[in-house]
Amino acid sequence: IDVVSSLGLGGSDTVKKLEIIRSNFHYIGSTANSASLASSGGMICFEDGTYADEVLIEGCTFVGGKAEGQNAGRLAGGGAISFGTTAAGSAFVRATIQNCVFSSGTYYNMLTAGGDIMISYGNRVSIYNSTFIDPGYHAAQYGGAIYNGGTITGLSGTFGGDTAAEGNTAQYGGAIYNNGSNAKIGTEAGNGISNST
Repeated sequence: IDVVSSLGLGGSDTVKKLEIIRSNFHYIGSTANSASLASSGGMICFEDGTYADEVLIEGCTFVGGKAEGQNAGRLAGGGAISFGTTAAGSAFVRATIQNCVFSSGTYYNMLTAGGDIMISYGNRVSIYNSTFIDPGYHAAQYGGAIYNGGTITGLSGTFGGDTAAEGNTAQYGGAIYNNGSNAKIGTEAGNGISNST
């Protein structure tokens, strides 16, 4: 199916299980007017305070998603998906993203986090076999593909144009920006990632 609107869960919403499978998310509308954009989660937003035990996003395509970025002067973003309303906020979502393609970004301003995905404190997200492609416009100030302020429990995929060497416009973290002493990227065997403190 093709999805032309966005999905938002927020406030005190509690979800036991949510599956989004083989869906195509495409941004339709003017890219020149940021006033109509969400500050976070251009296509899917789990707002601060959301509880979700089991979220599966599988086989989906996210193209052209945009998030305005700053929310009341605070760092925000996630052109395709945000787990939390702002980078300093917190939702409590346990999610698996697999076999997906992302090519999203944020509207250009100085408080943008995660061109494709923003993960705030309290969230645990696994990302497997997914591709992140530079959308050809501003990705984010922090994390061209992913901003992580929570926990990434597993990570594998291809960061196409999101590597700094391929000209992504992220100021910090061409592919991933890992922020804060509580932010962690899992060290599962074979993922080639290690954490240092």
